[in-house]
This record gives sequence, C-alpha cells and structure tokens, in this order.
Amino acid sequence: MCGGVFCCFAQNTVVPPPAYEDAEAYTIYNTLIEQDWTVRSAHAKRLLIVGSTVKPHLLECQQPEGESVAILAPLLRKLGELGNTSYTLLPKLTLDRPYDLVARDKIDGALRGGWEEVGRAYPLSAHSYIELSPVAFNADKTIAVVYEAHHCGSLCGGGNLNVLQKQDGVWRPMRWTGKICSMAL
Repeated sequence: MCGGVFCCFAQNTVVPPPAYEDAEAYTIYNTLIEQDWTVRSAHAKRLLIVGSTVKPHLLECQQPEGESVAILAPLLRKLGELGNTSYTLLPKLTLDRPYDLVARDKIDGALRGGWEEVGRAYPLSAHSYIELSPVAFNADKTIAVVYEAHHCGSLCGGGNLNVLQKQDGVWRPMRWTGKICSMAL
C-alpha cells in the first residue's frame, strides 16, 4: 500500500540518467565526431550515437610526464570520477549530417542479430556507432579530456582519450608529453 512518506514505483520503471547539459562539452563532441572514422572514412550519411555517456577507457595507460603531469593528472582523475555516472545526451550537436541518439540497449538489441541487423535497423549509419564519455574540464574550461570511440564490426573500431585545448575559441588537440594510448580493434 502506498501513502504517507512512502512512494510506490512500478516494478519495471527505469529512471533515465540525468541530462548532460554542458554546452561546451557538445562543442567538443562536434569537433571529435567530425574527425571520427565514421564520418571521414565510412562516410556515414546519418550518425548513430549512443544516447548516454560511457565510462572512459584508457585512463590507466595515459601517463603524462614533466610539466604535463600538473595539468593532466587532475583532469584524468576527474574524468574517471565523471565516468562513474552515465548522463543522457541531448540533441544539442551541430553536425553537418543528421544523427540519432539511441539507447544503448537498442543498439545492443540490434547487435544480437549481427552487424547486418544494425545496418537494417539504421540503414544510413555505415554499420557503425559512436560512443562518448563525459568531458572533464580544467577550472577555466580551456583544457579538456574526453574519451570517444567508434564501433563498426566484430574486429572493427577504435577509441581515443582526447586531450584538447581551446585556442582562439576553437578546441584543438593539445600537445603534451607522456605516454599516449589508443584502442584499435
């Protein structure tokens, strides 16, 4: 029985992750997606993007050195903390092609039928999808760290932990010293 200070919820109620509202993060996503394999090599006419942020990969193998440690070590820790929460991505991307933000379980459902099923379910996606982590910023939002990946088949895909710096209002890859990691399938 419901009432008083107690609340009742339907058994199968799923609470969506909180909305990801950071406008600067979407600017960074635009920059990364426009450079992604899905756009530049596969020439997808419509992009398939996981509709919530993912836990970033490769954090443990990025190892800044020298002066880069003071700048990047706190951001890598912050990204790891942010990655413990999934956020719902909003349709705030301004890309040169249409895109769909699709729940992870829907993509996984299509994948159960193989990559051909992804192509049938999302015919203009070049049989691929993109995933993004939250973005970790320094205090004045001039340096950012974010994980971005694409998946395009059983042995096809890649991901990078990107370090970007805002210069003259534009986000660009930042030069830094240390060990850099990427993931290729």
